[in-house]
Amino acid sequence: MSEPFGIACLGITHPHVSVRLDVARRIDGIELVGVADPDPANQEGLAALGEHLGAPVRSKEELLADPAVHGVIIEPWTYEMVDLSLECAHAGKAVLVEKPAGSNPDDLDRLVEGAAGRVVQVGYNFRFSPMVDFAARMLAEGVLGKVVQARVHAAGPAGDGTHRWYNLPGDVGGCFWEDGCHIVDLIIHLFGMPNNATAKVSKFASVSGADSLEDAAVAALEYDDMLLAFDFTSWEANDWLETWEFALYGTKGTLFFRVLPETYELYLKADTAEFRKGWTRWNQTTFAVPWADEPTPWEKWHVVANKSFFFREIAAFRAAARGEAPVTIPPAQARDVAIVMEACYESSRAGGSCVTVERR
Repeated sequence: MSEPFGIACLGITHPHVSVRLDVARRIDGIELVGVADPDPANQEGLAALGEHLGAPVRSKEELLADPAVHGVIIEPWTYEMVDLSLECAHAGKAVLVEKPAGSNPDDLDRLVEGAAGRVVQVGYNFRFSPMVDFAARMLAEGVLGKVVQARVHAAGPAGDGTHRWYNLPGDVGGCFWEDGCHIVDLIIHLFGMPNNATAKVSKFASVSGADSLEDAAVAALEYDDMLLAFDFTSWEANDWLETWEFALYGTKGTLFFRVLPETYELYLKADTAEFRKGWTRWNQTTFAVPWADEPTPWEKWHVVANKSFFFREIAAFRAAARGEAPVTIPPAQARDVAIVMEACYESSRAGGSCVTVERR
């Protein structure tokens, strides 16, 4: 039997904190060594979280000095993510840092450079949806033919845009940045970096006040031979993720898919070895647990109830920390996400002008 893998947590401000720790403690061979957050405002919530998980509340210094801590989950405000990640990585700990892993591309440059040669994984957990694997396989195997156009919808739950998380100093933007980054990660994963972006990120005085940065966004991402349309709203009534959808239009077929509830609709012009021509439809055969749950003493908003992606994420993190597999989502990927989104905001500020997406 392999040695136990000790996980600790540093920072508790994001609603993914308890779901990741709860999943980790349910995986055979992983032990929760402790939780820490130096912010005085978070001490009551930290104590409640530690009691809920059966994990001791400790100081950051204790966790970093403890040889039983092999990996640290980083869940502070975005402007603290890079410094804390690098501090843990240089203490010899593997790091799983909450997305977007920093505030902007320059911030993430520091993470890319400082994490070189170390295990730092960024918490874009939607990457672990089986539907993303399915779509990637359809593209790699050419089942859809040449995809010339794609369309993506994502959203934040109505009212979330007013939370402090979506209005942080130094961040690229607001709700579009903090939640929309999930989908931009998937876009880059499936299609690579676009050449340019044309976008409008809008704020409507009749919809929200000074406590939120933006209400809706639309963007066009152009590739050498594909155009992708991406839209986002901060004010959707549905259960979170329920309407998030990819639509891929190819010369041989069309694919619609959602990450949760897991579902796809595939249309093909001709039979393949695996699929018949016409429509093939699939969806989860059991009731999908909604993403969001009721607030807790340590999470006041947007609490995660559906843990399906996180089991695969934590398993991948442990494998990378042990040198058994490469890091699934390295800091360079998070920087690319930030670069694309910064280009969208720059385009919007310029009245919707086309902006070249830089490469670093």
